[in-house]
Amino acid sequence: METPDNSVIRRTAVDQVFDLVHKWLLSGTFQAGDVLPSQTELAKRFSVSRNTLREAMFKLAALGLVQSRQGVGTVVQAGAPSTYLGSISEQLLLEQITITEFIEARMFTEKAIVHLCVHRAGPELVTNLKANLEAQLQALEDRRDALFNDLDLQFHRELGEGCGNSVMRKFFQTSADLLSAFASKSYLVPGNLEFAYQGHAKIFKAIEQRDAAQAEEAMVWHIKEIALKTLKFLGLELEYELPQLR
Repeated sequence: METPDNSVIRRTAVDQVFDLVHKWLLSGTFQAGDVLPSQTELAKRFSVSRNTLREAMFKLAALGLVQSRQGVGTVVQAGAPSTYLGSISEQLLLEQITITEFIEARMFTEKAIVHLCVHRAGPELVTNLKANLEAQLQALEDRRDALFNDLDLQFHRELGEGCGNSVMRKFFQTSADLLSAFASKSYLVPGNLEFAYQGHAKIFKAIEQRDAAQAEEAMVWHIKEIALKTLKFLGLELEYELPQLR
């Protein structure tokens, strides 16, 4: 059955909304600095739920194409269309990766990474992680959210570099931009900075004590809880239930 130009079938609603709005940006229908129609209006125009619309906008924001500004709306960001496919992570987003898939992949990948770190990490990794945690705590006390975000990514990057497996390291590098985009949203959630620090501290303690099981549990808990808090704050939902990892 044919659908009107601006309507969307439910099976792939998020991806179709993403594609339609992305085409607007590529065609110049909306220029940098323009404010997109409200989410209520867009949801009605595309015949989808607001939750579907929000998730499509999240993917556009993760690419740096739009930005949500309180009291203003969703604003188109500056940037040449030719740069949109500049990284693997952006290609993954355009190939219809879902938020839930990303969270699930992180849970499995980083669980394995910390397991390897416990068994292979030398004194240098422990020293680097400890220094990073001290800097995180100082950033918290100074309320320097952007710096904390950078230190958060550096903490996970140190783990990826220190696991001693070049393939696992590549997996992490591939998802680094996606992680950065998600982290920038997670710190909008009140209390998430402190919550993230607590998670990092538990992971570090387990690695320092060479407790692989505790390190794995701490990492999975950290990723899952931060993600769920962030999605709830953004008004988004998981497409399916995340696995129970131990």
